[in-house]
Amino acid sequence: MSRTRIKSGNTDAPQTQTQAEQWLQELATKQGRVSSIEDAMNEQLTQTKKSFEQQAKPLNEEIEDLFSGIKSWASANREQLCK
Repeated sequence: MSRTRIKSGNTDAPQTQTQAEQWLQELATKQGRVSSIEDAMNEQLTQTKKSFEQQAKPLNEEIEDLFSGIKSWASANREQLCK
């Protein structure tokens, strides 16, 4: 779980130990809910990233092939290119 910095300031404060324990329980519950929301978000981001990577894969393979061909041509024509 990521740590969340909580600002202190002019806020209410528990008045008894019992109330402090209730607040701590509520805090833990809400932090757990936030963690669940963030986990769901990260799962969706992962799936979205995979989808776009799959779309880009054929293009990246073509780019690699084109670059390799250009590199081979440049190596074969080095003298002409370095004039």
